[in-house]
Amino acid sequence: MRARILSATKALTPRRGMASSASVAADLTPASLDVKAIKAGDHYRCGPALSFEVEGVCGRARAATLHLPHGPLKTPVFMPVGTQGTIKGISTLDLQIPPLDCEIILGNTYHLGNRPGGDVLEHFGGLHKFMAWPRNILTDSGGFQMVSLLALAEITEEGVNFASPVDGSKMLLTPEMSMRLQNQIGADIMMALDDVVDSKTVNDERFQEACHRTLRWIDRCIGAHGRPGEQNLFGITQGGLDVSPGGLRDVCMDGMLKRDANLPGYAIGGLAGGEDKVYFWRVVDHGTARLPQCKPRYLMGVGYPLDIVVCTGLGIDMYDCVYPTRTGRFGTALVHSGLLKLKGAAFSSDDQPIDPTCACYVCKHYTRAHLNLMLRAKENSSNVAQLVTYHNIAYMMRLVREMRAAILDGTYADYVRAFVHNMFPGGAPVAATKVAAETSAAPSASSVDAAGVGGGGAAGAAAAAAAAAVVSPTYDATAGSGATGVPEEDAERPAGPGLTIPGWVIDSCDAAGFDVRHNTTNAAVLALFEGGPRANSVPSAAPAPGSGTIRTAVAGGGAGRATAAKSKAGADGAGSRAEADLSSVVVPMRKGPQKADASGSLSSAAAAADDAPDSIRAHIPGLAGAGAAVPSDASVLAVHLPQKRKTPDVL
Repeated sequence: MRARILSATKALTPRRGMASSASVAADLTPASLDVKAIKAGDHYRCGPALSFEVEGVCGRARAATLHLPHGPLKTPVFMPVGTQGTIKGISTLDLQIPPLDCEIILGNTYHLGNRPGGDVLEHFGGLHKFMAWPRNILTDSGGFQMVSLLALAEITEEGVNFASPVDGSKMLLTPEMSMRLQNQIGADIMMALDDVVDSKTVNDERFQEACHRTLRWIDRCIGAHGRPGEQNLFGITQGGLDVSPGGLRDVCMDGMLKRDANLPGYAIGGLAGGEDKVYFWRVVDHGTARLPQCKPRYLMGVGYPLDIVVCTGLGIDMYDCVYPTRTGRFGTALVHSGLLKLKGAAFSSDDQPIDPTCACYVCKHYTRAHLNLMLRAKENSSNVAQLVTYHNIAYMMRLVREMRAAILDGTYADYVRAFVHNMFPGGAPVAATKVAAETSAAPSASSVDAAGVGGGGAAGAAAAAAAAAVVSPTYDATAGSGATGVPEEDAERPAGPGLTIPGWVIDSCDAAGFDVRHNTTNAAVLALFEGGPRANSVPSAAPAPGSGTIRTAVAGGGAGRATAAKSKAGADGAGSRAEADLSSVVVPMRKGPQKADASGSLSSAAAAADDAPDSIRAHIPGLAGAGAAVPSDASVLAVHLPQKRKTPDVL
């Protein structure tokens, strides 16, 4: 069956209900790299099955409508993830009815290819009919599974050889096969298969290999796309965290832009893997500064509300993540000020709804005490998971609609200030305010600091030094707060009146053109946050645990920052053999004494036997060699795994 599913030679037949090549009006302005600025009222033809109608611009933030085969899609937009054709506990009818009223959901090509299979979906007329969903669908290509299922995957130039998590059988996913499956699925937006590397990987050679392979694979995706007049293929930019001029992000971006005529939209990939936020926002800033103004931009895998608010200010239109639904299934509710962990004993007698300002069914009919009781009673766990999931999706829809309204009203800067100060009532740290007063230029991703990471101001070394003064780009989890350690405001803490704005939020908002050090006085915007509950936890306010340790303790690594030297493969990587014998993955570690050996790799006598899967545990050395001591609070371990990768000279 799987061989038939993955066959890339079977003729594709037209499907009723899909757009034709005439679905986009011919008189629209063709999308072009020559468009340097957009304004309300502009309407661009991005491809035969997608047009981009600009309805409002506020700074770098955009409010638009994408006209797609299965209806309009208003942006900014968050896409709930229905990996295997369903969002757990939520019916497709619920998704269409306010306050959810979702206009698009996401499916995953790899998992749908495993079950029920491309041939089955094509037999039913595509995923829309199979799951009774009349609105838009975006499908991931399966590339992310190179990270999430790394232990089950072997990556080669041909494609990715997966061992099925269902029955262990082999499945080779190539660019051609990914396109074939997505054509069978019938997604309105389909993503190119890219070579994805965990952003915390400490192996520059692997990042170079992945960057150039992504460009070679995009050509194969374009060539294999069977329905370009009905389905929209988005390219994905990779390159790790390297935003230096001429670095890997630039190389991948340049390659994608050369293929702009075949790509109705773009995505920024390779993030949301636990990298420090100081790097995260700079990659986003770099991407939106270079991506076409008149095409949609999608930031893959990002779902923290704070990240979405900030990145929309930088010019992102689309988001997806399992975070709101997955955290809902564990009893954690999203509110404007952060998270409410409803299992807590404090909620056992609380007669308030999750959020008094929320219009969803759950907040109208259930108290926190009732939800708390169901979370503690195993027999009710599925019911409460459904309820909190419903609320979380309703919250995400409310968030993006408020953002869109603020952009259309020209008050998005005020909205961001109100949102940030509501989440961090302690305001800006004194140090950040002082530095801001002493520097005239806000940091952006247009120059490079001494370590090769983009993040200075607009004019070179002086601005780079100013950016470094705001927040050190080289975190060291072994040190205290300050210039060489994790900034105190970025430490993970419970929500509370003294919680201050993280440095990365201040810097990224500076780059977007608005200062969040002081709250807005716009009464209409402030009213959106009045009456909301106070969270007992705030996500996205701290770097990933242990990520600083990796950069300082492992071979002096740069957490995905490529060296200044260019790969011999050139812009598209063709005509060379860029082989990588090792890749690094990060696995959770129990706290305990650790040492770095002579090669810079970490080892531990207590090597997380309960935390690491068998396939990774086998590669963890149990030796106690000489080397620099790594403090006992290190929470991750970099493990070098042999990889069989071969890059042919000619594709």
